[in-house]
Amino acid sequence: MGSTNSLSKATDWRDECHSLPEHLWYMYEKKIGTDLQVAVMSDHKQQVFECHRMIMRRLSFVFEPQTDGVMLMSLDVGDMDPEIFLTIIKFAYTDKIVFKSFNETIPIHKVASNYQMNQLRRECENFMKNNVDKHSVWSLLNYSNKGLDLTMSTDSFLIKQTSSCLQSPEFLSCSRATLELLLSQQKINATELQLIQAAIKWTRHKNGNKPFEPETAQQLLGPCFGLLRFLCLTPANFSMFVAQSGLMSKEDALLVLINLSVKGQAKLPSYVCKIDKPRKAPNKKNIQETDSKEEEEPRDKSLVPQNSYCNNDALNDGKNETIASEAESSPTVQQVECNSNQIPAVGAELAEAEQEAPSANKILASECEVFFVRQIELEFSHLAQIYESPTSVDVDLQVSKTATLVGFRLDTQVKRSDTIKTNTYEEAINISVHCSKKLICNQVYAGMANYGPNKYFEIRFKNKGTLEAGVWYLVKVRYSKAGFYRNNLRQNFVQQDDVKVRFSKDDYSERDAYPIVAAILSF
Repeated sequence: MGSTNSLSKATDWRDECHSLPEHLWYMYEKKIGTDLQVAVMSDHKQQVFECHRMIMRRLSFVFEPQTDGVMLMSLDVGDMDPEIFLTIIKFAYTDKIVFKSFNETIPIHKVASNYQMNQLRRECENFMKNNVDKHSVWSLLNYSNKGLDLTMSTDSFLIKQTSSCLQSPEFLSCSRATLELLLSQQKINATELQLIQAAIKWTRHKNGNKPFEPETAQQLLGPCFGLLRFLCLTPANFSMFVAQSGLMSKEDALLVLINLSVKGQAKLPSYVCKIDKPRKAPNKKNIQETDSKEEEEPRDKSLVPQNSYCNNDALNDGKNETIASEAESSPTVQQVECNSNQIPAVGAELAEAEQEAPSANKILASECEVFFVRQIELEFSHLAQIYESPTSVDVDLQVSKTATLVGFRLDTQVKRSDTIKTNTYEEAINISVHCSKKLICNQVYAGMANYGPNKYFEIRFKNKGTLEAGVWYLVKVRYSKAGFYRNNLRQNFVQQDDVKVRFSKDDYSERDAYPIVAAILSF
């Protein structure tokens, strides 16, 4: 009798639930007929979920039955809370998911991508693309970590709304890789002054909101520093917002100021970007630095030095005068403690330099490194080719303008959570460049690298090679360290200004899963 009553009570839920999703979810919550136990492990804890493998297997092949009876399996979610897997389970049972924020969507997308839950991954991507704004775009780019193509909807928003995005408090939390991705773009809706101001503000934030020395700034900014186009600023802007910001030494700032007044008069420091043309806006019109009051006024008042030798009157006049005349007319110059080696004394030196300006054939030329990054489109981010090393991969390479090959960026190994618990590994790789069986350059890399699907390391040639325009070269990448590499589908055609770089001879192949993330060239 007792068993009959129990059975009667156990079947009541069939009358109370009116739809199939309600029935399935009730069976999950009450553990009715479950035959799959999923142990979700994180860095801090473990949680076991009891499910129905018939339901879960519709999400991914990883839930395919391997044995009869109750199946046990484990999933590693790294530093995320295992509780996030409950949201994934609910999607499997009800075919519905509601995202409340990007902070909730990103970890779900990460698990869905790692375990090939393609339907759920697409749901996450649709939410992210349709709800990106000036705040969430930074979280998305931090998560992507160079894995996005800035022609997509998400990043097109950043390009079109750059000025607004830079004003978001979330910008300060962006990673250096994200900042580098932003500064490497050739088309962007912000002036060079705004980008430099943003970089100064970001550096100050990363330094604990404390003043910083040039060494600290260059260490924090890393490769981002070389992407700041100081030569696109007016002398007034540079002296007001950069010279006393701490980004560079007084001596180096003096050299930049001299070049802003008389191009090529002094040799620029090697770490300073040599590009003197501003980036273009998405509508293909140059974002010019003007001397109007509207352009000269900084977006962020906190970045204006109190003791600047360029006063507001000089800025509002709308005249492109030399630093010498600005320094003489500025009453704030006398308020600055300085000696003969400090920037405020640059006015007289620059005036003297102008009087002795060299002829055009004496202008000094300096090389500038340019990163040609093979971007990933978000819709293809789940597609990749897995290489197990030791192995070798060949990649074609052609440039439209003769250049010096500085090096490459390459994908690192993918972390295997079942065997490897560290974040770094010892990489061993050889890369060589050939042309018609002739060796152009060769380099061996042996050092530590970071694990991860969107991590990379750089190989720079000690003996750089010259790439002639229009000539096809063969890049041979030989992996020696045992492990697995996940090469994403990346674009085979990259263009910056008038320079084009191709990574495939096949005109119909727009993207391939090659290990090369970027080619580093100098001109």
